Amino acid sequence: MVLVFSGASAFAGAITWDKTFGGSKDDRAFSIAPTSDGGYIVAGYTGPLFSRDAWVIKLDKNGNIKRQK
Repeated sequence: MVLVFSGASAFAGAITWDKTFGGSKDDRAFSIAPTSDGGYIVAGYTGPLFSRDAWVIKLDKNGNIKRQK
């Protein structure tokens, strides 16, 4: 499964970008929030059932990954 995010201008509904993250594992996002720099922070997990890892992604305003852990 992959993660798909659409960046909306201040969550007002206007899509400014559309990106897909993740790979062949069971990747899921549970929370996304805007950050003070105009980007987003995304929290979820990656990995197969019974062996999942937390996954936090910091995106810039264009939806590019700046950091992930």
